[in-house]
Amino acid sequence: MKTRVLWVIALQIMLGLGMLLGACTPPVQYPPPGYDSSDRSVRKPNDREREIDKRRKTGECAKDDNCSEICDDIFTARKDREECEEYSIADVESIEDVFKVLEDPDLEDLEDLKLTDLEFLLDISPSPLEKSVSRMKSSSERKDFLAWLATNSEAANIVANAEDDFGIMKDLFGSGSASSIVQEINKTVDGGDNFVEIALDEGNEVALEWLHDFYGDKCENKDRYETCIFRDFYCGLKLSSDFDEQFFDYTFFEDMLDEVLETEQGAGVANAYTAEDWGTASDSTYGEWPAGTEAGDLESWNSAPNNVCGEVEADDYAAR
Repeated sequence: MKTRVLWVIALQIMLGLGMLLGACTPPVQYPPPGYDSSDRSVRKPNDREREIDKRRKTGECAKDDNCSEICDDIFTARKDREECEEYSIADVESIEDVFKVLEDPDLEDLEDLKLTDLEFLLDISPSPLEKSVSRMKSSSERKDFLAWLATNSEAANIVANAEDDFGIMKDLFGSGSASSIVQEINKTVDGGDNFVEIALDEGNEVALEWLHDFYGDKCENKDRYETCIFRDFYCGLKLSSDFDEQFFDYTFFEDMLDEVLETEQGAGVANAYTAEDWGTASDSTYGEWPAGTEAGDLESWNSAPNNVCGEVEADDYAAR
């Protein structure tokens, strides 16, 4: 009997401690705050309170014929039109202003866009933007849109997070072969610079990593995934001056290049290099780098003294 009493007391103490700990410990959240299902380290929703969060579904637009017509003009899917009509007339007119700019993009107008209104539009559906990009009437419209994304990291962040399956990227640069995509990327956008050069000059990590992820999507089912991204895309970029060195400032690029160096050093391809030598004395065109070389040890990656592209291409040529 005494043992049973002691057991009951112990159980009560344990339950009490459990309730106390439960009261002090915050509940586990899943997904955790800041979780991004696409695993894009740079491109995540802003933590600040956004104006878009203050918009409320008043149903006012549905009662106004002119406002309903605006929703019909912007959205083709019925569910999107109905969602549009749930907001106030003022809110719908704000996204109409965005839509008009996207239909006939001009760099000055794009720079004046209220980004919270752009995000509001894309939260309903990215389709209007995707259609506008695919229907850009002239090369100047495309150049202005690209220049805007390359210089404005917040705009790039909003667009990148809204698109489905790299739809915007495919409309801008194509969805064919790697060589055709790179050819489009290398086209001049502004001041003699291409999209990548402008983004590098602006330090726009969002745009650069968004493009990097697009490369990865194209290499998704390829052997030597990182080598595919590096060889098929980065090595085809036309970069003037010291732009290639600026890529070393970005973790996503260094991580990829480290994987390439590690993979390719162990490839053991005849007449190229082995696991013991990454760049041999007989292959001095591309420089000598000892085994274990990492991206952080290099001065360059597509030119002397460390032309990694040359080594990777030599490897592939020898392998064929």
